[in-house]
Amino acid sequence: MFAKIGVVPMEIRGELRLRLDEVAKSLADVPPDHGVWESVRDDEVQIDVRGWQFFYRVERDAQLLTVVRAVPAAG
Repeated sequence: MFAKIGVVPMEIRGELRLRLDEVAKSLADVPPDHGVWESVRDDEVQIDVRGWQFFYRVERDAQLLTVVRAVPAAG
């Protein structure tokens, strides 16, 4: 799911979706009592895709990853 993140090229969004699918599949295998859930509960997680930085939240109960903002990487 994407919040209003502004203009991001479609090919970048496509690659981001693939990477987030991989994250979701990995998280699906994490036991409910694992420490990773505590670490992502209240924080944004960052993922970089070809010159863009995306920040997303993990909503464990809803089984949802939501991209909350995107910025071109400084460089």
